[in-house]
Amino acid sequence: MKTLIIDNYDSFTNNIAQYVYRVTNVSPVVVTNDYPFHKINLSEFNNIILSPGPGTPEKDEDFGICKRMIKEANIPILGICLGHQGINHCFGGEVGKAPKPVHGYKELIVNSGDNIFKGLPNSFFAVRYHSLICTKLAPSLEATAYTQDGLIMAIAHKELPIYGVQFHPESIDSEFGVELIKNFIDISAKNSYGRPLHVRDFA
Repeated sequence: MKTLIIDNYDSFTNNIAQYVYRVTNVSPVVVTNDYPFHKINLSEFNNIILSPGPGTPEKDEDFGICKRMIKEANIPILGICLGHQGINHCFGGEVGKAPKPVHGYKELIVNSGDNIFKGLPNSFFAVRYHSLICTKLAPSLEATAYTQDGLIMAIAHKELPIYGVQFHPESIDSEFGVELIKNFIDISAKNSYGRPLHVRDFA
């Protein structure tokens, strides 16, 4: 099991890499979002994680090759924070300002119990660092977790193994972060061994 992490120039990327290693016992490959896309052999990887980062997915200089990864990589994808917002944006959803910016805010997250949340409690505490949020979901996506006041905290594609979380599972203060990453890795094992995935449609 080999993971490709796209680093959107965020310090949390190191934590993500450590969690992946703990789950798989294989060091992930980490490249920054301005790394040449054509130099990446996607056939070498079983899944992709799009890291947090500053800026907005609407700007190419902030999101880099992540957009092409979402569009062209036929392997499971997990987006975290900026990566999560970018998945929604790429499929035609809207990203806008959160009611208030949060930095290191620990909050109860209520989830569906499916996919990356399988086997986890239906509510647990997770840490948020963001000023933007998914304000309108793309038609092909569904929300799978919320804050108690209704802000979207996780999404999943309705047909493809593509997931996003607004919170930071890799933060030491988030509960069940390693377990969430393990669920994504387990999903990847079932979806990335020779079975072609559907072409991804963009709005």
